[in-house]
Amino acid sequence: MGINLAKKEISRSSMKCYESASVLLTLAASSDITANPVDIMLVLDRSGSMDGKPFTDLKAAANEFVNVIANATNNIVPPPDADTIAGGSHIGVVSFGTTATLDLDLSTDVSSIQDTINGLVVDDLTNHRDAFETATQVLQGSANKKYIILITDGNSTAGAYGSLDNVQAANAAASAARAAGITIFCIGLGNGISKQNLITWADSAARVLISPTSDELDEAFEALAANIINPAPENIVVVDTLNDEFEIEGPIIPNNPSDTVAGFTIGADKKSITWTLDKLGVSEAQTATLLFNIKYVGTQDGSFTVNKSITYTDKVITTPGTVKFITINPSITMDCDKLVQPACNLPCYNSTIPCCGGLVDLTLPSDTDSYTVKCAGTFLNLYIRFKNICPNRQMAIGVIVCEEINGIKQPVAYRITSIITPAYVPDPTGQTTPPSCGCQEFTVPLQVVLPDRLLPTGSTCTDREVSIQVISHYMSTNTALCSECKKS
Repeated sequence: MGINLAKKEISRSSMKCYESASVLLTLAASSDITANPVDIMLVLDRSGSMDGKPFTDLKAAANEFVNVIANATNNIVPPPDADTIAGGSHIGVVSFGTTATLDLDLSTDVSSIQDTINGLVVDDLTNHRDAFETATQVLQGSANKKYIILITDGNSTAGAYGSLDNVQAANAAASAARAAGITIFCIGLGNGISKQNLITWADSAARVLISPTSDELDEAFEALAANIINPAPENIVVVDTLNDEFEIEGPIIPNNPSDTVAGFTIGADKKSITWTLDKLGVSEAQTATLLFNIKYVGTQDGSFTVNKSITYTDKVITTPGTVKFITINPSITMDCDKLVQPACNLPCYNSTIPCCGGLVDLTLPSDTDSYTVKCAGTFLNLYIRFKNICPNRQMAIGVIVCEEINGIKQPVAYRITSIITPAYVPDPTGQTTPPSCGCQEFTVPLQVVLPDRLLPTGSTCTDREVSIQVISHYMSTNTALCSECKKS
């Protein structure tokens, strides 16, 4: 197959229940023939019945087959056609009539192979036994994947030996070839040939093609070449589905070759992610990855299997489960003993940011002003009002801006600062009453840089929906800082 590697790697085998793990999906692909070289013997029928147009069409189809194999081993798309067979693969030619002849030993030179095919002349009878034996002698010493491609228009009319008739002798020779590790494909030309004989020789109906006329030989050779080449995959779809204890969270980071169009979608329940690629490994051996995070949504300790399922399909492989994923750390042991639940729910303010950048003023906890967008990039001027704050205290303030991306709310901007809260101002009358002591109200301005949003090519910019969370707490407890609050 064109897929050389399908792997899912989970970064952790154990973690706390409040932690996350990263998941890396990896696909590697190429045309199979470039990763696994082949040796092919074209075994061509030149018996008398092939004379005329059938033999001319046979030569043309065989020559095009040689071009297809050569182009695949060189990872090129014609024109022009490759002039050599690369990657350690070879093609040889055996022809047969009354007897078989080794016309060309295994070769990488396209011109020599095609010249040999074009130079064949018709003979008399049809000796399939001798054809199989001659091709097997050449291939049996090869370390590559080995193929015999037999093209014939008739039944065996020669080749009997001992107690075996012509057909039985051919059956025995084909069986010996398969025992030597050779895969046999048979193309039958015309309606008079015994399809059952071809199936017996190939040991599988799936490796037998019948061309009723010589005009259809091109299609038969094309289908046969696809079986041998196993071209690089196209229209790839990977669906990764998590078990109930886990959810997908961002960021989602695809990494694919520049000539591959890739995308992903996340299920509404955040339990599945679908990864699509239009092709992979067509021009050369290539690798693509998809990185995302998962979080635990259960509450119990224990070991949990992350995946419910992961499936692969493409233009050729339409049955999920045909491609098996190697999974590293398929289960995660969860430790929930030290899970800290927040004491309260922090307020979160929802706001709309005008499209494509500019300067936006927001006063929290209520929105006030907005500005027309002038340029790419957005600055948020936040005016955060605080009430009932002790004076002269060091206070930390944190702001988190979240935005929904691919169905998942993700943090996109942060700001952290600290201030000294305003000093207590005594009452003008000179009275320092407890209600006014320590009850300060003030506004803190903060500017947050909101990064540009990545938009798909050709999409229209729209307003951005963001959520803003403000977190604050005292950093000092020294009562000396509140000395103005003490009664005189």
